[in-house]
Amino acid sequence: MKALEVLQPGPLTTLQDGGRCGYRHWGLAQAGVMDRPAQFHANWLVGNAPDAPVLEVAQGLLSLRARQPVTVAVTGGHARIERNGDACWPGWAITLQGGDILKLKGLRTGLFATLAVAGGFLAEPVLGSVSTDLFAGLGGWQGRALQAGDVLTTGVCKGRVRDRGLRLPENDGRVRVLPGPARERLGQAAWDRLLGTSWQVGGGSGRMATLLHGDPLPVPEMHLPSRMVLPGTVQVPPSGLPMVLQVDAQTTGGYPELAVVLEWDLWKLAQARPGQRVWFEAVSSRQARALRDGWQHHWQRLFTEER
Repeated sequence: MKALEVLQPGPLTTLQDGGRCGYRHWGLAQAGVMDRPAQFHANWLVGNAPDAPVLEVAQGLLSLRARQPVTVAVTGGHARIERNGDACWPGWAITLQGGDILKLKGLRTGLFATLAVAGGFLAEPVLGSVSTDLFAGLGGWQGRALQAGDVLTTGVCKGRVRDRGLRLPENDGRVRVLPGPARERLGQAAWDRLLGTSWQVGGGSGRMATLLHGDPLPVPEMHLPSRMVLPGTVQVPPSGLPMVLQVDAQTTGGYPELAVVLEWDLWKLAQARPGQRVWFEAVSSRQARALRDGWQHHWQRLFTEER
């Protein structure tokens, strides 16, 4: 069903799912959503499976026209939403009739809004994912960001659209980490300063990495061969200012990896605005597994409710 026409795409709106895994040895980035909890919450509201494709809307700026009756939900950053000029709440299912215009008019918090549609967005998978890889020009909508005039196709809703809202998670700025491969080589002083510093998010942050400013880490002169890196890796360049790799990050790198952010906290950095303060908290492997199990239980409980 050709259900939604793009009137104004905003600075960057892309079709994303959970990402393209298993192809980093080919030089392909993971891609996918920056905010996994937002994807899951939006899909839950409209009766989709957790990993159903969604629109990721940078700065929460987007205008769509419904061509058919359709239900959508917007989560992630706290968006200002209008349906035919009337305000709507994020975190609730929104029903559109044919001809209705939905506008996302910016964000009160965060950097990205996530929009799901009942039945899910349909697109041809590439290497097992419909996520848009802007650097490789594949996946999503013709391998690119959305443009005015694009008409998005949706599937048939097989789940139950929720008739209640959802409280969106607060970004408390606390980011939990495990030691990285170069933790010992960088030394205790670098580790202590990483954990003891309140870091400020830099203006050059985006889908490739979150850049941090603060008291530089003491970095010994190191010459490391380039090796595999993953989203969540905390790299330390010669400047001593750490950067945290995000979903569009390169597949290899030569900077030492001081820490690794837990997957379920990476969204906090993705949604942190320039100037916002974040801090790192070390956890043990046992604690990390317990946190993972807690998140999995939370999602399983939500999505196994009566659909």
